[in-house]
Amino acid sequence: MAMTEVTQVTTQNGAAKKRKQRPMVAKFPATMNFGITLAMAEGVQRLSPPSSPFTQSDIGRIALHSYLLSNDELYRRAIAADGMNGGAHA
Repeated sequence: MAMTEVTQVTTQNGAAKKRKQRPMVAKFPATMNFGITLAMAEGVQRLSPPSSPFTQSDIGRIALHSYLLSNDELYRRAIAADGMNGGAHA
């Protein structure tokens, strides 16, 4: 059973609150954590409302996948060799 960690997040008004981090999914064994602009956050929220089949993480993975396909030859080769599980050959 995967353990969860408590993470501190900052709200828009600057107040800190704690949230439990979800356990890592084996399909996505690596994580990234980075800041985005408010405009980016608003766009992601519009694309991932509760009725959407996509989560905010899905939107980020799709965007990163698209960027890497356009800009990283080794990533394109790995994807071509291994389907969507391209990280296995890197």
